[in-house]
Amino acid sequence: MKKLGKWRCLSPAIGKIARIMKISVFLVLVCSMQLSASVMLGQQVSIHAGEMTVREVFKEFKTQTGTFFMYSEEDISLDLTVDVDFSQVSLEEALQEICKQVALSYEIVDNYVLITKKPSLVELPLQEQKKELKGTVTDSDGNTLPGVSVVVKGTTIGVATDIDGNYAIQFDNENAIMVFSFVGMLRQEVLYTGQAVQNIILLPDSKQVSEVVVTGYQTISKERATGAFEKVGVKVLDEKSTFKVLDKLEGQTSGVLFDESGNMTIRGVSTMNANRDPLVVVDGFPIEGHVETLNPDDIESITVLKDAAAASIWGARAANGVIVIVSKKNGKKGKPRVEFSSSLSMTGEPDLDDQPVVSTASFLEMEKFLADNGWQTMPTGANQYPITQGMDTYLRLNDGQISEAEANQILDGYRKVDVRNEFADLFLRKQVRQHYNLSISGAGEKNNYYMSLGYDDNDNFSKGNDSDRLIANIKISSELSDRISVNAGVSATLRNQYSNGISIGSLGSVSQYQTILDANGDYVPQPQSYYQPTKEALVAQGYPYNWDYNLYQEYQNKDNSIKNTDLRMNFGLNIKLLKGLDFEGRYQYEWGNEEGENLYNEETYNVRGFVNRFTYIDDDGSIVTNAPKGHIFSESFYKKKSYTTRGQLSFNRAFDANKHQINAIAGMEVRKTTSESSSYRKYGYDPQSLQFVSINHNERYPMAISGSKGRISDDTKYLQEEDRFISYYTNTAYTYNDKYTVTASARLDDSNLFGADSKYRNVPLWSTGINWQLHKEDFMTSDLINRLTLRMTYGTNGNVSKTTSPYLIAQVTKDYRDQHQYAYIKNPKNPSLRWEKTAVVNFGLDYALWNNRISGSLEYYSRKSTDLLGNVSLNSTYGFTSALMNFAEMSNKGVDASLLVKLVDKQVKWNTSLNFSYNKNRVEKVEMPDETVSSYMSGTARVGKPLNYMYSYKWAGLSSEGFPQVFNEKGEAIDYETRLDDPTALKYEGTMTPKYYGSLNNVVTYKGFRLSMLMTYKLGYKFRIPTIDYSSLKSSLKRNWVHEDYDKRWQQAGDEAHTDVPVLPANFSQIGGYFGSYSSGASHLVESASHIRFKEVILSYNLPKEWFKSLGINALVIGTQVRNLGVITFNNSGIDPENIPGLGKYGNSNPEYTFSLKATF
Repeated sequence: MKKLGKWRCLSPAIGKIARIMKISVFLVLVCSMQLSASVMLGQQVSIHAGEMTVREVFKEFKTQTGTFFMYSEEDISLDLTVDVDFSQVSLEEALQEICKQVALSYEIVDNYVLITKKPSLVELPLQEQKKELKGTVTDSDGNTLPGVSVVVKGTTIGVATDIDGNYAIQFDNENAIMVFSFVGMLRQEVLYTGQAVQNIILLPDSKQVSEVVVTGYQTISKERATGAFEKVGVKVLDEKSTFKVLDKLEGQTSGVLFDESGNMTIRGVSTMNANRDPLVVVDGFPIEGHVETLNPDDIESITVLKDAAAASIWGARAANGVIVIVSKKNGKKGKPRVEFSSSLSMTGEPDLDDQPVVSTASFLEMEKFLADNGWQTMPTGANQYPITQGMDTYLRLNDGQISEAEANQILDGYRKVDVRNEFADLFLRKQVRQHYNLSISGAGEKNNYYMSLGYDDNDNFSKGNDSDRLIANIKISSELSDRISVNAGVSATLRNQYSNGISIGSLGSVSQYQTILDANGDYVPQPQSYYQPTKEALVAQGYPYNWDYNLYQEYQNKDNSIKNTDLRMNFGLNIKLLKGLDFEGRYQYEWGNEEGENLYNEETYNVRGFVNRFTYIDDDGSIVTNAPKGHIFSESFYKKKSYTTRGQLSFNRAFDANKHQINAIAGMEVRKTTSESSSYRKYGYDPQSLQFVSINHNERYPMAISGSKGRISDDTKYLQEEDRFISYYTNTAYTYNDKYTVTASARLDDSNLFGADSKYRNVPLWSTGINWQLHKEDFMTSDLINRLTLRMTYGTNGNVSKTTSPYLIAQVTKDYRDQHQYAYIKNPKNPSLRWEKTAVVNFGLDYALWNNRISGSLEYYSRKSTDLLGNVSLNSTYGFTSALMNFAEMSNKGVDASLLVKLVDKQVKWNTSLNFSYNKNRVEKVEMPDETVSSYMSGTARVGKPLNYMYSYKWAGLSSEGFPQVFNEKGEAIDYETRLDDPTALKYEGTMTPKYYGSLNNVVTYKGFRLSMLMTYKLGYKFRIPTIDYSSLKSSLKRNWVHEDYDKRWQQAGDEAHTDVPVLPANFSQIGGYFGSYSSGASHLVESASHIRFKEVILSYNLPKEWFKSLGINALVIGTQVRNLGVITFNNSGIDPENIPGLGKYGNSNPEYTFSLKATF
């Protein structure tokens, strides 16, 4: 097979580092063994060998000085021989002599020795005028590139760019072709047509760059990796505008599934009751704080570790997969690099007309039916429940309190009202998100730094629900000597959240025809707590506060906030002990503090209702109030600390001319997390003097209306937790002949989560894998195949639940009556308790074809989770009805595939990438399974079925009277009063989790334009369509709106032929039995949840540099992004299964429009 020319480095470690770069912005390779140029060239060397090849000389120089040499095999042959006899001369003197003998030149580029061919000097006749071309070479981000080779094609004339990326070359050919080449970049050829200036932008070579995997503990070559990894680089991450870092992963990798709430699952669920979230690692350490403490603009790459070989080194928390986040590197030598970016995102106001409710006229019709048939009666005695104005009108009409004409006059006014428009005007708005980021990076001879400051301001759909975030980051690193380097970083985040709006869910507390403000802008009382006339009568008698409830009044008086402060600090020390052997010591400290404040003033219903409830009229007619007037103030605190210390040895060596390579790490880690939380509430609070009224929480006070007695609650709480871990780990990779790699890793976690006994604390986890690079075999002679690698791994991961223990768990509390402490048994003793374990087998194939025009990977995996925890029913004679025990096993088998095709690779470039995943989840074992019909319908874990399955009653239609019917196990239709006992009568619908999912992404670039279009798809799963629930109509608190299915209900004989919505019975007792279960849980309401979503379109333009060069701007990019453009569904109802409409839900999601700008100075 034809071998392509590549840049080579005499050190395998540097060869490895060269493949690490995703988008190389300088020739500089980040290496901890850098030396300054002056120190480097001043080192003494001695060689007494006579004739040697240049390659051998440079290897000897590297051995004696530790200096690394870089060269291009396309331009230079190091097999030329030179005569060497040096005795204690400087490296600079030796290099000068060598280069003189073989017509080479050298240059120090950021502490590396770059070897290039010495340009030939051609004497031209005096009459000939030489041509000259000048320019600057940069990368796609505008960073200047030093050391770029600029050669006249077909000649030996060439130069290299200087430290600022500038070049000037002279030649005499009218139609010369300039060849620009640089390590890690795509070679570029430009025709000379008389231009005086030719600036060049080099693009990264995807074959050479970023072919690495960061596991958090080490960085390894992807070419020799055995595990299942997927990496998303900085170019993709930077072009997306999202508030949350992990949202940028959606649609970018196979095997990663996001649900409608943004929760992430990697290759299926592997636990039933323990934590299901993937472990998030940032710069080598798991973070205990929230992912929102990360600045999206600071992220260099995100790597997903999917199988055991990839994730097992993270131990007991890796069963759900690992997300490894690497922040942007420190600056490079040269001028400081300054970047500023800003974005503005807007999403349209929710359309409340999407709410699936009936018209106001139908709602009033329903209320009349309920009033006429005794579903609702007038409040009497102690039962002073609130009712709507319409229901009150109907009841008073039926009671003879008003005439029919008076009732009609009132109701005609209601029929003209639909509160949704007023609600939207008062409480809703467009959602607006603003983001600003400023970063500065740079480097000196031995130090480098990166600083950033990011700010976000978010205005939610609900007016008054706002948040902001400020994130500051500082990273520095320094070389103390040629063997010792240190690094440190500090990240601080301030987050404020203000919850002073009226959420869309509050729409359910207002009846459909209820106005919020009258024509004069005054509050209109809304039903709340008690019957309105009763409240008004008590206030008239002297109760302390007005007892009216109004949403807008609540909105105007809300004062709720949460303030978060998060700090993350880390320090690292690297010592080069011996050749290839390094010691790394690292420490991270995390601290988080959350303070929540809720101040309820005397205008809020919370205060007015509280004081009035503890007010009563004494026998002598006097008003007695036992609750203090004034504000109510609640405050909560949460603090979390985490300490992690790690010591690690790394060994990386190659032997026998790189035939044998060993990369190994071994280390120990100690981690401790502590958390404390507390809360309290004060009554009669004065925000000016900060005083409050003490309450006797043991006293029982008479209460209004009901006459019963109650206590004023004491909400003071304290909680403290502490978890400790000690871990030992190792990972080793051996590569033979640069073709065959074997890896192994092991980790032992020792934790206090399961108590003090070592037999419960320890959990050993391990993995092993192999890698075979077939494309390097001699028998692979086809130019068609550029890369073909087979991988296979097996290993175990772990998971743990903090809610149980092998020992008896007692919960300490106190009796609210006499304040005495007591304990109760929360969890029985379980000596057989074990950690959950997941064993994973993975087979992978990586390929690249037709000069890398087609590339991708194909993987098959099988995950077996054992000892899963779940609630198991117990004999109540033991004193417990259930306990959390190891009771189940579950498997996940599937396929992940990714494909990248370069459809057009000319001036216009068009790349298409496809991600496909298939996952089959299956419960394999359940001890003491529940075989009741209710357990099938509620989704209790069941052998042979996925964890998230769905069963339905087999719908038999409506009876001739309009009542729901289902089929029993004999195929006979039964009515709602007949109990179904045999689970075989049920219909298995399938899984409620997508079995097939993935994405299609198209990227088109032309000059400075870049267009990215992403579609995601989820197929092969089901959802249940919501319908009307008649039982909720009995409660006046839930009867403010009615589902639109009310209009489709059975009303007369024969309707059963064209509707499946049951009759609304005149007698409330008729909706008892299984009426609701059969009508809402039957098979006719199940639809396909499969859909294709047009997720996002991003268009950006990198403006020509000459437009703004005089302003000191190196690069300026403007862009626009649209997310959630639309969805294609495959169900008859046309419902988006991820945005199922319902009262209090946003329904169909509106597109989000983002406009962005990024400048580099």
